[in-house]
Amino acid sequence: MDYYNVHLRKTSDPKLINQNKVERGMVIKMRYKKENITKDYLVLVLHSRWEDKMYGLSLNSIQPQKFLEIAKNYKEIISESTRVRRLELTKLNVVDKTPKAFYAAEIKNDKNLREGYRMFNIDKIQSIRAVNYDWGRYDKIKPESERNDK
Repeated sequence: MDYYNVHLRKTSDPKLINQNKVERGMVIKMRYKKENITKDYLVLVLHSRWEDKMYGLSLNSIQPQKFLEIAKNYKEIISESTRVRRLELTKLNVVDKTPKAFYAAEIKNDKNLREGYRMFNIDKIQSIRAVNYDWGRYDKIKPESERNDK
């Protein structure tokens, strides 16, 4: 089953960014061309660039309730990277674990999350938008419209 539209309704504040601004822990909406098919994905980024590949959890393949369980153990924060600080992009603070350790702790023994684990070729990514994901009761950061006086 494809959960893309269910997860998409839980996103807000899309910001178009370049691949070099993608960070671990971000939820991104991306357009990816594989062979003759172009498909939209929502991805929790686990490793933004390793050997010209990006690793992540495709929300398209993960039930929303299962995905929310990740937020129990990782606090949502605003990115402090100098590359993206001005954009106020949210992400899960997964930096205390290496991508390999995160995989071993969260994904390896969970069939549902393993189904969503993906490797994407960077050169096949056509566009990337960082989004604020609504983590439900684990959500720490409000949508941008509620954070700023605009």
